[in-house]
Amino acid sequence: MKEKFLKLFTNLKQNLLDEIYPKNYSCHCCSDELKVSNDYFLCNKCLASLRYIKHPCKKCSEDLNDFTDYCRNCKDKVRNFDRVISSLVYDGVAKNLVYKFKYSGQKYIADCISVFMLNKIKSSDILNKIDLILPVPLSKERFKSRGFNQAEILSLKISSKLNIEHNSSVLKRVKATPTLTNLNKNERAENLLNAFEVADSSLIKGKTILVIDDIITTGATLDEISKVLKNKGAKSVYGLTFCHTKLENI
Repeated sequence: MKEKFLKLFTNLKQNLLDEIYPKNYSCHCCSDELKVSNDYFLCNKCLASLRYIKHPCKKCSEDLNDFTDYCRNCKDKVRNFDRVISSLVYDGVAKNLVYKFKYSGQKYIADCISVFMLNKIKSSDILNKIDLILPVPLSKERFKSRGFNQAEILSLKISSKLNIEHNSSVLKRVKATPTLTNLNKNERAENLLNAFEVADSSLIKGKTILVIDDIITTGATLDEISKVLKNKGAKSVYGLTFCHTKLENI
């Protein structure tokens, strides 16, 4: 009886220690063991190296200095989206997380990325306006090669946590476009013309929509999507992304 009680106590103690010092948890970026678990699944070193967007462009959220309100891409341009909010600058740890998530099939990293996005939207002034959450859709060809849509995984997690309606099928990508990585802003916009359509306008009419993606660069994708959604009756369109690429990096 004494041995049985001692074994039970030992197991409870070990379970408690595992909760406080989880041996099987590793940093989602560098893979070092996490001594203490956290909502981001990142070690202290990786957390400390993140570059938060401190002075966002009031339209697209690019990180600016504190002497201007709009980036050069938004200053003299009419945007179709109402505003985009983004958490981090796309470099270092953040870039590594996105790469692992999208191109290495490590879908569990969505748990980390979505926490940053949730914290950002919860601290914004647009959360209470949102009626519907949509992911940026992939083409059939891109979905087949990748096996999943990273924006859809993120949007499902975010809509579930916020208890806001989600729809993955109302917005469709009807034109397969080449990767935008090596294109300038004009080439990006040209490639995205007529790339999206709305399957059922009754599902978006009069609604304020939040569109989810992992990265924003020039904003061409969200601009084209917002144009299509508003032409089909959406009231307003906002964007939420994990990262924003610095324009000088493209």
